[in-house]
Amino acid sequence: MMPNITIYNTRDDFKNALPGSHVAGNRVIAGGFEYVYVGTSMTLISDLPGWTAVRPSFAHFGGDTTGASDVSSTINQCLAAYKECYIPADNVQHKIIAGVTQAGWIRGTQGKSRLKAAGTGIPIQMSGEWLGDISQRRNFTQGLAPGDKTFTISGSIAGLQVGKWILIHGGNPPIPNLNGARTGEIVQIEKIVGNEITLMQGVAFAYPTGQDRYVTLVNWARNCGVEGVEMEGNVNAWVSGTVPELPMIHFKFCEAPVAQSNELHHHNYTAVKFTACHSHIATNNYIHDLNSADDDVNGGFGYGIEEAAVNLGGIISHNRVERCRNGYTTGAGPAGTANFNFGVPMNTLVSSNTMQSMFQSGISSHEAGYYLNFIGNTINGCRGNGIVIRAVGHVVQGNVISNTVGAGISVVSSPTGDVRDTTVNGNTLMRTNLGVVPQGGENNANLGAINSTGPNPIITNNVILYSGGPAVRVNYVANGMVCGNRAYNPCQLTSVAENRFAFGAVATSGTDGYCIVSGNSLICTDGKTVDMIRKPVGVYFEGGDNVGRGYTGLALVGETAGNYALEGMGVNKVNLGWRITSVQLTTGGVLKLDQGTANINSGILSVSSETGSADTVETIQNGLDGTMLVIRPIGGQTLTIKHGTGSTTDNIRLRGGVNAVLRDATKVVTLIRISGLWVQPQ
Repeated sequence: MMPNITIYNTRDDFKNALPGSHVAGNRVIAGGFEYVYVGTSMTLISDLPGWTAVRPSFAHFGGDTTGASDVSSTINQCLAAYKECYIPADNVQHKIIAGVTQAGWIRGTQGKSRLKAAGTGIPIQMSGEWLGDISQRRNFTQGLAPGDKTFTISGSIAGLQVGKWILIHGGNPPIPNLNGARTGEIVQIEKIVGNEITLMQGVAFAYPTGQDRYVTLVNWARNCGVEGVEMEGNVNAWVSGTVPELPMIHFKFCEAPVAQSNELHHHNYTAVKFTACHSHIATNNYIHDLNSADDDVNGGFGYGIEEAAVNLGGIISHNRVERCRNGYTTGAGPAGTANFNFGVPMNTLVSSNTMQSMFQSGISSHEAGYYLNFIGNTINGCRGNGIVIRAVGHVVQGNVISNTVGAGISVVSSPTGDVRDTTVNGNTLMRTNLGVVPQGGENNANLGAINSTGPNPIITNNVILYSGGPAVRVNYVANGMVCGNRAYNPCQLTSVAENRFAFGAVATSGTDGYCIVSGNSLICTDGKTVDMIRKPVGVYFEGGDNVGRGYTGLALVGETAGNYALEGMGVNKVNLGWRITSVQLTTGGVLKLDQGTANINSGILSVSSETGSADTVETIQNGLDGTMLVIRPIGGQTLTIKHGTGSTTDNIRLRGGVNAVLRDATKVVTLIRISGLWVQPQ
């Protein structure tokens, strides 16, 4: 027997008809929303005892369905009762004024379920509870170094359980030091023996003795998210420099929250923000026109997706972000505000996002973040840099970046941050470093398409096409690698002579600098690149197999001391390689290794006299220690290699101190440069 179905024009008509006579399973459709009778022993909707909602919505709780008034409270009621609230697929902009504060799932139908942020607060904020009062903190006795995972709680361990996610805090500013934020991270308990706690993995920060150090519990908000909703923000809601900050959707102290398949637009702050969350996801969202971002001087704060303070293990993927300040960014909560101000984001994957027409950068780690991974993103059209790194241990891999006013990828050393250990691998950069960013400052045409000023960078296997400045520029490198990169026509716009190189640096790196420069390739077809590799003062360059063609200057330029980037017993093939190349003696019997387009490192030289059919080689100019030359005359000429006694001139040393006379092209002399002298092997 089919249950009864009764239809009412409005919810009020239905409410006025109660209580009536009903049996379990009876259905009512009132104002277009469906209810089922389950009996008065279970009341989920307070003014409709015995009835439950089908696809529960704020309308089931009396919320306005016309878009005329605030539905915040009825969304909260629906989430409290059902842990989910469906936004009607009616193309009506339903107003959120007071704000949604109840955790749960807000769901909609893409393109049809619409919300409007019409208040002066955060439209949607889902938050757990941080048990962080002084009375609730659990101090631990010993100091911890990075990597340590065992410590002893000095007080009660009540509430601490194996497998539980907790927060660990310190009193010292973290590295990086941002806005007074302090050390902190989300950790998981592996073992408890008495008062001794062992974590699943070692801590990232140091928690030294003599400073506050303690753990706190969190009542995480679980099973919450926003899905399938189109929401227009409020472009006047937030004033720069004021607190609280006003994202459109804010998850705080949440476990595995999700923002998925939403369209979020026209707001003057962040679209989706995570604070002190773990295992969080933002995916398949379309975020655009965050208006305050369109401020060329001050930059605005229209971030697409932001991680603030301590977060762990987030996934930010397959989002489309347009006309925002940054597509993704990190930060730390300012000290002394309502924001949580411990720690930085860790172990986030930012992957497969598309970012277009950014008012600043596509991706930026704002001096906050440990071990973040930026992989496979497509970024086009930035008024600043494509990707900016200002933190520790980032991996930037497989991204495609084009048309940026600033660098394609910039690793920025900061006086307040710790920027190091960055891997930049397998990226493709096209038409970067196009000039001066709207905020002013240095002309980016003088910087590298990959521009690194942090220690320990690994920059490998990238492709750089038509950059305004050098292809790879590694100023202030302590220990780095620049290997296997491919550059095509760099230095398109730079007007500074010392910046017209493909790979290397111009600034000093200190006395302990070291960089492996190996296996890089350059093709220049327009003559705008002068030198292939530039080495700065105070750093060792070492490597081989660097190959280039078409540059107008030297294979390697800069300080000669500690410069080994083009050496290695014949494995280096810079422009010339081991092909036979014809060169001509100059006045005074000088054989120059940088004449014309030769830029010779090691190779076979077919030498012609300055005039006539015979000449003498007295001095060999340029070259590096370890360079090997095989010298012969051209056919029909006689070439004498003179044994000398000088250092700068007459710098050739032959076996037995006897000149070598070569009377045809089959006669050769082999010389190796050692300590500035050209020596014939014994």
